[in-house]
Amino acid sequence: MADAGATTAIAVGKPLQVQGHATFGGALALLAPASTYQVGEVERLVGYGSRTGTFSSVVYGSGFFYTAELDYGANALDAKLTRTSAAATATARGASATVVEGAAIADSLLDYAAQASRGTGNDSLVELAGQLASVPTVARAEASLASLAAEVHGTARAVAVQQAVAADQLLADRVATLHPANAGAWVSATAQDGAFERRGYADADWRSTGLTVGVDHDFGTLVAGAALGTGRSRADLDAVGGDFDADTLGLNLYARVPAGPGYVSATFGYGRATVDTRRTLLVGDQALGVSARHRDTTWSTRVEAGRNLAEGVTPFAAAGWIAQRQGAFAESGAQGLGLAAGADTASIRYGELGLRLSLLSDNLAFRGLVAGRWLSGDTRAGFGGWFSGAPEAKVSVSGQRVPGHAARAAVGLDYARTPRAHWSVDVGAEQGAGDSSNAYITAGYRYAF
Repeated sequence: MADAGATTAIAVGKPLQVQGHATFGGALALLAPASTYQVGEVERLVGYGSRTGTFSSVVYGSGFFYTAELDYGANALDAKLTRTSAAATATARGASATVVEGAAIADSLLDYAAQASRGTGNDSLVELAGQLASVPTVARAEASLASLAAEVHGTARAVAVQQAVAADQLLADRVATLHPANAGAWVSATAQDGAFERRGYADADWRSTGLTVGVDHDFGTLVAGAALGTGRSRADLDAVGGDFDADTLGLNLYARVPAGPGYVSATFGYGRATVDTRRTLLVGDQALGVSARHRDTTWSTRVEAGRNLAEGVTPFAAAGWIAQRQGAFAESGAQGLGLAAGADTASIRYGELGLRLSLLSDNLAFRGLVAGRWLSGDTRAGFGGWFSGAPEAKVSVSGQRVPGHAARAAVGLDYARTPRAHWSVDVGAEQGAGDSSNAYITAGYRYAF
């Protein structure tokens, strides 16, 4: 029937019948059955009158979901099939982190499908689980598993936290250099581009734009103010990782007081965002689109102290805290294969050390900044969830990670057109751990009362 150098393919559920003598050799590839076929613990592969030889190896489908043990009987060859952990198989094969996490999600789905009863409204989801287990090749299985990982959600959260840190830093930079004589009304527009690159996950490129208006007042020894901001951001993940966009609205309060030859400043922020996510699931030959919307809230605070060591040279230290609450969501589409999750809060703490530089020349003011940041807390930006069509099938979602430390630099120019009217422009860049980076430009106008 087969020699030592051949590969014999037999479809599970479609046994062969050899009239007379069968000769076995080489490799055996078990082809996964149709998704509607219920795979048994023991499957008949070949019937024969007699046989010689054995197969040197056997693999079921892609090898991710089942292992097979051959039983050579007097008149038949059977295979004992055992469901195996796709996550363990992916790890053993050295697959990417996205494939491993998607495999863990697939294990939850297949465990659910093995216990589910047909005719109870979940037949479509059970059939999709069968199609996933029937993927015939390693490459197609890895692509399907990676698509299940839902990393767009974890990455969206990482971007939200990163943008909250960046927004706190920009406002703190503005407050730290605010002279009491310039208190009044102001407006600024900001554009920012960033990227996350983490080994084993889809690269993510994000960009955002925002407009902020504020007003502040000199209360003698205290300058305090408030600002309202609105913005929009968008991100795209490589391959079928997905994409998302977010519309934000925020309120910030801030204050600055002199402290000897330096200052102490504080900011407090609250923001709301409507986030829309989209991604594609690969199951067998199908590409299924799913989407979701959730409404998030972010609270943040930062305290900073600086000391003037010399004219225009001010080292500073800051500490901040951010709480990002991701709203509940349920993905629509894909016959229940999408994910759902309840509200979840991530808490981040960070510290920053830096140096501010300034130089005045007539009606021009030049400024510069270098700083390093250390961050801790829920940097993983993951959360738990379940399948939309099977709440009892729990999953864990991850994605890009908020960088644990980063360095940033910025330069700016302020032009006093009149003693009360000031135009400004600032550009800056940040490089974080794990090949994360972002750059921004902001332009503003201030009118002193």
